[in-house]
This record gives sequence, structure tokens and C-alpha cells, in this order.
Amino acid sequence: MKKGFSPEISEQVVDEFHQKDLLNDHTYARKFSQDKHNLKLWGPKKIKSALYNKGVPKNVIESVIQDLRQEIDQKDICLELALKRRKHFLRETDEYKRKQKIFRYLAGKGYSSDAIQRSIPIIIEQLDA
Repeated sequence: MKKGFSPEISEQVVDEFHQKDLLNDHTYARKFSQDKHNLKLWGPKKIKSALYNKGVPKNVIESVIQDLRQEIDQKDICLELALKRRKHFLRETDEYKRKQKIFRYLAGKGYSSDAIQRSIPIIIEQLDA
């Protein structure tokens, strides 16, 4: 209607989109979360924030994030992400600061502190190997 189309045509288009399931928040949120996780390795927290910023209803977000958490192993993905940046983390000689950098990086990717804490000993072991 903002583009100058009549209300009847706008309503007709919206109805047609609903019939073809093109205006389904749950489908959109599920596809968005799968894409961001598979392509960019985003974690549940970052995906949740992005969906919230896009205006997806909170109950839909919670449902999709719950499904995502069951499908993925956050600990393994944290290990994979950290090892991809191996050279970056090995520049830091102080082990405590190295752990902090790893933690901040993985938290920025959207992974839970619990998953990060569980993966850090394995990451440090792999980095030192």
C-alpha cells in the first residue's frame, strides 16, 4: 500500500503468500538459523539475537533455537572454530590471555559459556600439539 497499490490488491497478494506458505515466521526462522549455522558457524545466541532484531516472535525464536541446540554439538564446533584461527591464538604466549581470547572469540560467535568452558581444555591441548 505504501507503493501505491490498492488495499484490495495488497490483501490479495498477502492471502496468496499465506496460501503458498511464504509468510510463515517459523519456516523463515528455521531456515535462517540453519543457514547461519551451516554457512557462518554462528552459535545459538547470535542466531537468537539476529532473529529478534528481525522481528520474529519470541515463541518462534525459542522453538527454533531449542531445535538447533539439539541438532548441533557446540563443543565440537567451538573446537573447529578455534583451530581455524590457530595461528592467531598461538601469537599469545600467556596461556591465561590465550584462553581469554579464545573465550571472547567463541562467545562473539554466539556459543554458550558452558560449551566454551568444556571445549577450552581440548582447544589448548590441540593448539599446543
